[in-house]
Amino acid sequence: AEELPIARVRGRFRDAVDRPIDGVRAELQSSGPWRDGVELPRVERDGYDVPAYSATSGVDGSFYFEVPVPTSDWVMLHVAADPYYGIVGRDFGHAGGRKQPPIVEGDNDLGDIVLPVTGVITGVVTDRAGVPLERATVMLEGNYPGGFVVSAQTDALGRYELGHVPPGPTRIEARHKHHLLEEKPGPVAVARRTLEGPSFELEPAPRIAGIVVDEDDAPLAGLHIWGWPVGSGRGAGATTGDDGRFVIVLPQDEPYMLEVNRDTRFVPWGGRRDPAARISPGTLDVRIQLERAERLEVRVVDAGSGEPIEEFSIDVRGDKASGRVRMGEHDGGVAEVSASPGSHELVVKSPGYAPATVPVDHDESPADGAIGTQTVRLTLGATITGRVTVG
Repeated sequence: AEELPIARVRGRFRDAVDRPIDGVRAELQSSGPWRDGVELPRVERDGYDVPAYSATSGVDGSFYFEVPVPTSDWVMLHVAADPYYGIVGRDFGHAGGRKQPPIVEGDNDLGDIVLPVTGVITGVVTDRAGVPLERATVMLEGNYPGGFVVSAQTDALGRYELGHVPPGPTRIEARHKHHLLEEKPGPVAVARRTLEGPSFELEPAPRIAGIVVDEDDAPLAGLHIWGWPVGSGRGAGATTGDDGRFVIVLPQDEPYMLEVNRDTRFVPWGGRRDPAARISPGTLDVRIQLERAERLEVRVVDAGSGEPIEEFSIDVRGDKASGRVRMGEHDGGVAEVSASPGSHELVVKSPGYAPATVPVDHDESPADGAIGTQTVRLTLGATITGRVTVG
């Protein structure tokens, strides 16, 4: 077997006054596969089974990983400390515009990682009749230190222990399957103290239900319906069953604007601009009829040589545009989208090439029932380099 290159990742946990923190668990995980042929071990996090490498800090606060060099373009370090320390993390790789240095072969010293001191808030979540709700989610609202969500789940008695709460005023949200979410002001959190927080009595949630069919009234399975409240707040959705039917449990008791736009086989339906997509809570006979979208095979080539370009993305713009082709490798420089002449245009991007925006126009008229094709030719782009200094 081929010997994999190895990365050594190390760092040290410190508190705000530079004291080492032992017993802190650090986890390394990736978005997508870590590396071809490498399967990550499983660790338990907040009641879920997560693929990740795990290491725990010693008495000097240091932690150490020795792992295969990842090829994923996004690797995350997640720090799971006790509830009286804040949640921190690091990102590695360029995915999502982060453009952070990747983990490389050999030594990767992350230096000192400072954990802020935090507090804990406790309370109870029940239903309207006072029955404890197990596995209700309680979240700290309006405060995401370091971009991390502070949340906890209730136990069998409905009690929650919300740790990692930064000192200061708090607002807390509780939600549970089949119940309306509720927000309440919490206590002013104090570092290294546990305070009693609000109790919640959640109301049963209203529902929206219906069926999704095609142009021939045949039920459509596996389609995702999503909705947003007409004002503001939390969205909700569902997936159709084999009979095309769906049930959406609403987290808020107000009309929702539904939409179906994640399947490029069909023309997008609904959204905020469609009055017919505004559905009141308790409506159980919604009927959504989808129109099949016209498919287009896009061939992306180098304008000079005519050779296929295999790394690209495509955005479709225009009336009822559906979906996009994400940046990635496409065999032979070919990808399919839903787009039609006279209604849509394509925006094609590839590293090293100038972006191209072109109207949909078939290379030649397709035969009846055949998919249309269009060739998009990209010209080489320029690169600008420079240096940014401070002071």
